Amino acid sequence: MAGVVCGQYLLVKSLVPPSELVDVDRDSMALIERGEHGPFGDARWNYGDDPDDASPIPRRINGLADDDMPPSFQLLLAYPPLLATAAALMADANGESRAFAAGVPGALVYKVPHRGFPVPWHQDPVVIRRYPAFNVDVYLDDSDEDNA
Repeated sequence: MAGVVCGQYLLVKSLVPPSELVDVDRDSMALIERGEHGPFGDARWNYGDDPDDASPIPRRINGLADDDMPPSFQLLLAYPPLLATAAALMADANGESRAFAAGVPGALVYKVPHRGFPVPWHQDPVVIRRYPAFNVDVYLDDSDEDNA
């Protein structure tokens, strides 16, 4: 990948304008509220254990591209400027397009206020791919040490 160093981050602010995130933000809150009181039978809602009392803390919702999820997520996951940026990052040294895999599992990772736990360094499950792969994250809210 020309100009991209493995193990580093590329931050592109405002690639997805706020107007395109209104429905995603609303739908995210609805999904978060659905699982805020603990497991309810849908394994896509993931929880961690509170270090103080071992109660479940919601932290992640998988399967945003599933048919029963709000369509706003599917629109975001296929947002043309986001896909164009991914394609540009995968270009060869001459700027020519190369094939790349666009796996779109889609997950909503979040932290509930005043509860949480650190996530130590980890490596997600390794999958041998024929094409290079990388993560694309869209942040809906600002975070810092005071609120994250």
